[in-house]
This record gives sequence, structure tokens and C-alpha cells, in this order.
Amino acid sequence: MQLPLSVSGHNGVVQLLLPLEIYQHSRSADLADLRVYNSNGQALPYALHRPSYRTRIQFREHPAALFPIYTEMRPDGASKGLELQLRTGADGALVTINAPAAPDAARELSALIIDLGPSARDEVLESIAFTLPEASGDYRARLAIERSDDLKLWDGIAHDSVDWISAVDASRRLVNERIDVPGGDGRYLKVRWIDGEPVAFASVQARWRGASVQLDPTFEVKLDAVPGRVAGDFMYAASPAIAATAIGLELPEANSVLPVSIGFYRELIQPKRQWLLEPRVDSTFYRLTHNGRERSSSRIHVAPLAGSEWVVRPHTGGHAAPKLVLSWQPQTLVFNAQGSGFFISVGAAPEVYRRWLGGPSPMGQVAPGYSQDEIEQLERAKPSRASALLQNAETLPQEL
Repeated sequence: MQLPLSVSGHNGVVQLLLPLEIYQHSRSADLADLRVYNSNGQALPYALHRPSYRTRIQFREHPAALFPIYTEMRPDGASKGLELQLRTGADGALVTINAPAAPDAARELSALIIDLGPSARDEVLESIAFTLPEASGDYRARLAIERSDDLKLWDGIAHDSVDWISAVDASRRLVNERIDVPGGDGRYLKVRWIDGEPVAFASVQARWRGASVQLDPTFEVKLDAVPGRVAGDFMYAASPAIAATAIGLELPEANSVLPVSIGFYRELIQPKRQWLLEPRVDSTFYRLTHNGRERSSSRIHVAPLAGSEWVVRPHTGGHAAPKLVLSWQPQTLVFNAQGSGFFISVGAAPEVYRRWLGGPSPMGQVAPGYSQDEIEQLERAKPSRASALLQNAETLPQEL
């Protein structure tokens, strides 16, 4: 695909927020098939980056109230479901969680409920940070975060890891204590352990972002399903250039609940050829009517995930195919506007672009001497209507 660009001609360095069609037509996970040319077929230096927030960011840190949930273990080793009794104050604050008493030796920590407290007007919860108990050693876990506004209906919003890892000499420690969460309603969070030993965290700190912040644009695509390689699976074709940071499912039927695993296939050759699912997200999506109003599950915030074939595996049968929703923040292209008649080419086959030289350069080689503020204030090129997708990638300029 070729995308013509219009510029004023008054600046030697310009920028472009990469349009959606660039991601849709790219055939490379890192946009390695992207090049910028002028009308003479000259390949132009370019850099890719993600700009910082457009306005000053104001944050508020606030400690949250923690309520551990313990599961009673039966003699046969299985867990016994608890009948929880929740009590909240007049202001919505969670006061107590009562459960049937059991000896400490017969209980295991299974989840953690967090009361974030009331938010200020127009604030958005950005992240939560965990603190280990004092004198804790190294610890790693993968957590699932759910949110609720009534402590009854829980909505999965994030899957991520926390880590506290000591160096060999124990003099330093690597800490990954914070999990980002997407915007949404609900003052209560539930933390479950996917991997790792459950631990009663000493504290959880909520980080709120002020409403004056203007974030960079986010793109979203909705993909239709086809039957998967394993019976019962749904499969979705996507561009490998889309590194999704939020995932959702749109259910076609009202009043439906769909627990699923979302991930990618891995082909196993021996002892016999088969397709294994490598799950990256396990959550429950829903579309329910409550008091005459429809509720639907939120997007789940994830570390960037990319693939050309996404797989959704329902945990229960008989469901109509949902749409897979992928969201991500596009990158900004900065290039030298040498000459005229600029355009972007993208979509070459791997066997073609692997022979090319060039590719993205460090920002200092594209905009030398420019400050970060100057780069973000560069003239913005205007994309024109994209020309037809090239059927033969060999027709692209080859002097790279």
C-alpha cells in the first residue's frame, strides 16, 4: 500500500501519527516493511516514537483499604466455597467481610478485595502498586484484577505480573510493583492469583490521574471470527503490527456470559501434529441487562500482545461467535522532508523487506539538535487517500 503525504514545504523535519491503514496493511510485527519515499524514489530517514502526554499530568496517590478472602480447605484437599457477608457504610466504604469461621490451618488466602475509596471529580484510576510484608524475600506472581461498583458483578480489567527480585550479591533489588488499569467505574477491586503463591500484601496504593490530561489517540479494531484449528475455538486474523494493549469481546447475544481463554496457537509436530493454545488472558466477558439497563464487560488492559492469528477458547459450549476487539496506541513517524511528493509504502512480503537496508533510525539522526518539546510540536503531515494495495511487493523502490 502507498499512502501519499502532504506537507507545507517550510520544514525539513515533519511528523505523522501513523494512520490505522498502515497497521492494517503491515505484514511485520515491528513495521519492518515500512519505508518513506519522495517522488524521486529516494528513501528518506525516519524514526518511530510514542509522544509523551500533551499536557502536564497530575497524579494523586492514596492508600486503599484491604480485605483478604480466605478459602476453607476440606479434608480431601479441595476448597470449600465461602458465603461472604459484606457490609458497607453509608458512603459506600467497605466495612467488613464476614465468612464462616475456620481454623487458620484450614484456610488459604484465595483473593484480595480492595476498597479504593471515593474518587475526586473527573479523576481516573491509572494504576495500583503493591507492597510486600516486611522482611519478605524474592517474590513473583501473575495477578488478575477485577472491578465492581456493587461487590456483586465483577468485571475483569487487567492481567499483569509483579516482581521483587534480588541481585546475586543481594545488594540491589529489581522491583515491578505497579499494575496499570484501564478507566472505568467501580470503587472496588478484586485481586486473584493466576501464578505464584498468594501473599497478604502489606498495602496497596491507588494512583489517580486528573481529568485535565489529554492522552494520545488510541486505535481500535473489531475482528470477525472464523472456526479455529481446534473444535470449539474461534480464530481471528489480524495484522502482526498491531501490538494490543487492551482486549475485549463483543457478544452478539443479550444476557450472555462467556468465560474464555485468549491467546495464540503453537504447532506441535511430535509425537503427532496438533495445535496447542498458549493462553495470555483468562477472563469472563458478559452482556447483561440490569434494572432495564445493559451492562457489558470492559476492555482488559494487558502488556502489548501481537500476532497474526488470535484465538478465543470458550470454557463452555454453545456460544455464538463474538467479535474480538483490539486497542493500541499508534506510533508517530518523524521523517526528513527532503524533496517533494512524499509517500509511505507498507505491506511488502517478508522475503522482500528482509533484503532491504535502511529502516528506522535513531531520533538524533533524523532530527539532530531538536529537543523533545520541539519534536512534539513539529509540523504534521496530512495523509491523502491510500492507493490500492500493491499486488507485487517487488514494484516498491529497491535502492534500499
